Amino acid sequence: MYSALDDTCGPQNVMSESFDAPTCPSSPLTQPGVCASDSFIAIVMTTIYNMAATRAKRSGSVKEVGYFRALCSGNDDVESEEDDTLVVTDDEGIYEVERLVEKRTRKKTEYLVLWKGYPKEDALWLPSSHITPLAIKLFNDPEPPLRSVLDAVSAFCLALNSSLRVGLLRKRSIQLEFHRHVFNFLFNGKGTKVTKKPGRLYQRSDFVEPYFKDNHFKYFNKYGECCSVVFPIYMDSSVKFTQLSHKDGIKTFTELLSAKLVKMYT
Repeated sequence: MYSALDDTCGPQNVMSESFDAPTCPSSPLTQPGVCASDSFIAIVMTTIYNMAATRAKRSGSVKEVGYFRALCSGNDDVESEEDDTLVVTDDEGIYEVERLVEKRTRKKTEYLVLWKGYPKEDALWLPSSHITPLAIKLFNDPEPPLRSVLDAVSAFCLALNSSLRVGLLRKRSIQLEFHRHVFNFLFNGKGTKVTKKPGRLYQRSDFVEPYFKDNHFKYFNKYGECCSVVFPIYMDSSVKFTQLSHKDGIKTFTELLSAKLVKMYT
């Protein structure tokens, strides 16, 4: 296993597909009425394909991209119902991407890859040339599971309610764990830039239904007094890195949402 977030570790000679020939659901050898010569041709072609694929895998000369389900079914037009974008293979096996977490640009553009079935400590920065176009598309235009969206919105509304409950002067800033792909799904292309600030200002119209309701931004006490949010809300989605072990260089990360509120009584 590699050290997380370490540029020097992880799968080397990165390729982007398995080279096992896809299993055809109805092979010519299994169909009735196929002549022996056709069957012989099918065997020869399959053998040639397997030899070429094996040779390409060993040499690392083939760099194709795709979805894991597409490799199994032979269908390139696969809907992104699950986060199983296949990015790399190496001598140890196939590595599937759960999602791309963060993007950075140094000498080249890199993405922080969270591997499916592995902890965050094993996440790895990879150059964009080693990432499939589909994975990058899902980073820019994410399609998170509905349950992930609903849970994140519930956590945000709970933190907002806690801030409103204590009145005008306390807890005017809130911070909670909030996955980046969910935030981008909800707020991509929305908000107004703030000079010299990483976040944006968001109006009530940016918090769309059915995820957000009007009562999420209000709190009534037992006397009927209402403490509510004054829009716009300043929000910033970020990734915080934490060093777990200085000896081994192991790091982990937390995806955070920070918000600053202005409140009023009505």
